[in-house]
Amino acid sequence: MSILGVPLVVWEVEGSLSSLRDYVTTFDNALPDLHRRGRGSLKAVAQEHDWRWEDYDCASQELDNLYVYSLPRLLTRSVVAMLYSALEVGLIRTCDHMQKTRQLSFEVGELAGNPLERGQRYLSRSAGVNITEDTAWQFIRDLQFVRNLIVHNEAILGPNHSTQARCRHLVSTYRPELTIDDHTSSGRSGLLVSSGFCKFAITATHFFFRRLFIALELKVPSGGGWETAQPPTDPYEAGGA
Repeated sequence: MSILGVPLVVWEVEGSLSSLRDYVTTFDNALPDLHRRGRGSLKAVAQEHDWRWEDYDCASQELDNLYVYSLPRLLTRSVVAMLYSALEVGLIRTCDHMQKTRQLSFEVGELAGNPLERGQRYLSRSAGVNITEDTAWQFIRDLQFVRNLIVHNEAILGPNHSTQARCRHLVSTYRPELTIDDHTSSGRSGLLVSSGFCKFAITATHFFFRRLFIALELKVPSGGGWETAQPPTDPYEAGGA
């Protein structure tokens, strides 16, 4: 199925990435204003009820922690998880599209491995497209690692030395968008993801799919708010690693 000559799978991928991009932008724009209004409301309540300074100061710190640390952390973690899910789903649906339109005898579900591995092998075998040679492939593997750390370990580095080393390597590559937080509530070091990393990741994923669709000779739409976007610089080629 296609709309205006653009396959449905392309519209689906474009739509999911555009929604995530707008989601991050909305939160980025809204949080400072919500923080300011929250401080104003708190001050008004403190004055009305003649709070002690110590009580007001404690409440102010809790409010600042909510808007400066807790909510942004929740936002970025959720975005990383949703983005990686969109990447896997988009890749598998692209394989399904190729199987149906080219009437191939085997399906991507017949292959072993996780969705990323199955998608990579299927596209290589069915279309001769090797996505591991794409400029974004190393980034995709980094995104996979960050997503797994968030989902399976709440972004905590833990005692595993290889995990710690990988995290510190990623921090050196993507700084200042990835940092090590040594002041988590658990007292253990955690990986802190910025909204800047999320924007970088969404844009990198968008251009990855654009290149993939073009390689598969699938028509891509114009517009969608991506007109001014440029493929992000590969941090490895930029000397970050």
